[in-house]
Amino acid sequence: MRMLSPWSAVLGLLLWAPQSWASSMPKSLACGLQKMPNAVAICRLLEANMDFEWLGHVTVAPGYRVTFATVRKVWCARRFSAADVPALVQLETSTDWRLEMGAKTLRILTEKTPHPPSSIYHPDNPQYILRKGCSPKS
Repeated sequence: MRMLSPWSAVLGLLLWAPQSWASSMPKSLACGLQKMPNAVAICRLLEANMDFEWLGHVTVAPGYRVTFATVRKVWCARRFSAADVPALVQLETSTDWRLEMGAKTLRILTEKTPHPPSSIYHPDNPQYILRKGCSPKS
């Protein structure tokens, strides 16, 4: 019988661990620092719907980030209109890249900014962010 190397055990632990770590890691976008009540509400929705992922390039670490799935959940949880654009612009100036990315994506969707068919923001693209709509199973 062949023995597993210690590295195999470490790899197994790293693959299993994210699910157990996720519940104890804080999700924080510092929403309380926002000046506009509308910006606080949008920020809190983004914060609550962030996805747990491995982050980093050279150094890899577990953490939460705003993904396109996060944006879709937030879009479906709240009706966005032109009145939300000032709050989204404010959120785009955040020093937290996760909040900045989420706000920018929501603003693009809200303003219906034209994009080429190859863009994830274009309804004809198979990877379109809102392709699955807002059904409970999406």
